[in-house]
Amino acid sequence: MERRKRMKGFTLVEMLVVIAISGVILAISAPKYNGLVEKAESIQELSVKREVVMLVDTYNALNATDIAEDDTMTEIAALTGISTDLKDILTRENADTDFAALTVAGLRTALSTP
Repeated sequence: MERRKRMKGFTLVEMLVVIAISGVILAISAPKYNGLVEKAESIQELSVKREVVMLVDTYNALNATDIAEDDTMTEIAALTGISTDLKDILTRENADTDFAALTVAGLRTALSTP
């Protein structure tokens, strides 16, 4: 009598079950992940706004000339040398802020409203 050798490995059914389970997990987690990314970007933008306000306040405290509340961010960037990273965050595609037109007063208002 001839014995058959048992082959090692997974059967097709086992592989299909694993793929199906992976698909279900992905379908559940993808929308939640996208929501978390959007929330993180919103929080990062708020953080940058706070940083710019602190930068303006520090600049006003250390220098004889003050940055006026109605100065635009373009003018502030020229005076203070604001980093391009901060500009990139505020001007990214889905940001609610137009960086060039934003004023210090506008920033303070945005930060004071919940």
